[in-house]
Amino acid sequence: MGLESPSHALRADADPWASSATTTCVTLAEPHRYDRDLEIILYPCEPHSPHLLIEDGTMTYPEYEAHIRSRRDYMRIARKDSSGERQVAFVQKRFHKDIFPNPVLMLNFCPAVEGVPGDLQSVTREILFLIDRSDTSSGPDLDKVKEALLVALKSLPSGTLLNLASFGADIKPLFPSSRLCSNETLRRACEHLGGLRVDPGGTNLLAALGWALAQPLHHGYPRQLFLFTSAAVGNASRILRLVRRQASTVRCFSFGMGSRACRRLLKAIARVSRGRAEFLSPAERLQPKLIKSLKKAIEPAISDITIDWYVPDSMEALLSPTELPALYPGDRLISYCVLYSITCFGDRRPLVRPALPGEDGTVPVLLPQLGG
Repeated sequence: MGLESPSHALRADADPWASSATTTCVTLAEPHRYDRDLEIILYPCEPHSPHLLIEDGTMTYPEYEAHIRSRRDYMRIARKDSSGERQVAFVQKRFHKDIFPNPVLMLNFCPAVEGVPGDLQSVTREILFLIDRSDTSSGPDLDKVKEALLVALKSLPSGTLLNLASFGADIKPLFPSSRLCSNETLRRACEHLGGLRVDPGGTNLLAALGWALAQPLHHGYPRQLFLFTSAAVGNASRILRLVRRQASTVRCFSFGMGSRACRRLLKAIARVSRGRAEFLSPAERLQPKLIKSLKKAIEPAISDITIDWYVPDSMEALLSPTELPALYPGDRLISYCVLYSITCFGDRRPLVRPALPGEDGTVPVLLPQLGG
């Protein structure tokens, strides 16, 4: 592993008698004057291998057990619970509250994803186009979208799942759900685009995004959402909450058409979903920016990621996040696993004393005392 600092001079020392350089002590070569941030850049020798770190909790397991058993609400449950099930359930309900006292595992993984797909026709994506046709969109703006999409549709890989919908006060999707990009699908999509007209009425962007994000997901087809709008909306916070909840399942590419488009909202939508935001002036063409975003949408990805954490039977784990997004070139996966020991709270196996010679066949059972 190498290291450097763009802000300070460093000194790295290792034990001269060590058989391997597994531990390195890094210190500042000069006194720190607290006039700027300290930056240290680490270069792992195997950057694309998973790295697992563990951080101890603020308590040991015996200390955590004593902490739980000293609680009055736990004492009330323990006195009434002879099996231990309710005691374990009590601890499980406290998992999200007792993160700091317990050890945490962190998995850090930056896979080697190629930046350019080898075969475009083998790329599998779900691409949704969401087009604003409300009266906030001028006729020329809508014509720009239609012209650019007609070209973009014909350049999609054959393994793409496609759907498009226009929205104003209501939503008009082309298909009930996404369809494979066949000649018939493209023909109907082009016909649908040709028939789009500006409709009088308001813009319900929240409902349009809600419809798009509620569509069923398809395994192996990471979802890419393209949004074209010129509206200035008033419920930005609700829209962002919706997109943030679905950020692990979609990347949003936002296109602001004209000066009325809400730049802050469209940038935020793209940022929380790891997409991109583009804005057009009246004299600009949409097609170059759309093609650039389409290239990013079909870049190689690792999707449908699951992590199996193997922990002892005496342990339980709290995982975060519970849903893992697809990984694209340059992305990093970080997953946390908080470990809880529940052995002391569960149903312990009774201790059995064998019958002594001369005693009858009854065997006394020594039950463990319940905490109080």
